[in-house]
Amino acid sequence: MSGNRWSELIELLKEKNVIFSDGLKDAEIEAIQQKYGFQFPPDLRNFFQTAVPQGYRFFNWRSDQPITKQ
Repeated sequence: MSGNRWSELIELLKEKNVIFSDGLKDAEIEAIQQKYGFQFPPDLRNFFQTAVPQGYRFFNWRSDQPITKQ
């Protein structure tokens, strides 16, 4: 999926009150893959490099701390 299509998807999700932070950098992706012993599929990697969904329903890739429901 192209970057433009990711942007469209992100906008649709924002309309449903999903909050996003800035996308993951290459070094962050590599560290996550090494830490957890897997490789993101190319399309998911591209999505997470565009934006990262936030909230208790989503895994917090930038922290080991779980996000709790508020």
